[in-house]
Parts: sequence; C-alpha cells; structure tokens
Amino acid sequence: MAVRSWVLLDADDAVDLPPRQWTAADLGLDQAMSAESRLWTGGLQQGVREVRIGNGRLTVSILPTRGMGIWKMWAGGVTIGWQSPVRGPVHPAFVPLSEPSGLGWLDGFDELLVRCGLESNGAPEFDESGRLKYPLHGRIANRPAHRVVLES
Repeated sequence: MAVRSWVLLDADDAVDLPPRQWTAADLGLDQAMSAESRLWTGGLQQGVREVRIGNGRLTVSILPTRGMGIWKMWAGGVTIGWQSPVRGPVHPAFVPLSEPSGLGWLDGFDELLVRCGLESNGAPEFDESGRLKYPLHGRIANRPAHRVVLES
C-alpha cells in the first residue's frame, strides 16, 4: 500500500494547511481511522493548532503549537487525563516563561502528557545574582513544531 502524506505545517516552506478532516477513505485505510487538524480561536487559545487522531475507540489530541504535547485523550465518552485549573490549550505567547519567579510555565500547563525541558528539568534555576536562568521545567513545551506531517 502506498504511503499517503499531508504536510500540515512546514516553517521552511511557509506551509500552513487550513483546518481539515480526513476519513478512513482519505487515509487509504479500511479501519475506523480519522484525523482532524484544528485551529483554535479566541482568548488564550488563539492560534493554537491541534491535531486529533482517532481509531474509532480512542482519540488523541496533539498540540504542534505546544511542543507536540498530548493535550487530551478520549475513549468513548470518557476523557482520559486530569482537569487542570488552567483553561486551555493556552498559546505559548500567553505563557510568561521568563516571569521572575520562574513559575510562569504553570500558566499554560493543562496537558495530559507534556515534555519538560531539554536544558533543564524540574524547579527553576537562578544564577549567582538571583536572576532566572532556567524556568520551571524548561521551555520545550512552549516551542512550536517546525514541521508536521500526517501519514497513513
């Protein structure tokens, strides 16, 4: 079977595919697979890109705008995960990572599975003069994806 692919986002080639849905037939699959690309509007969610992939039993929401974090999952009518006090998904532009206490990361944290920092992991780190060196859990969860491709 030939691989089918759609470039959803590519920063190098200025590709930004508009929101769209794919059925199992579009994907070339017999199973109850589906995919959907969404763009959030309004409030702190403005501009967040979401990709939902489902197999008929489980749906997973991935956020390319937020470091490819897994935002939510659903099995049937049940949401898998936790209920954050943050109403998201929050666009990284509204997450104050450089906030002096280093805890600004929490203003955007509402994902089921999120990557923490690559250069730091854990509590904020400060230099000798008390200035923030690395914020809580680093920055990677608030970095947008460079290229996103859907393949089946």
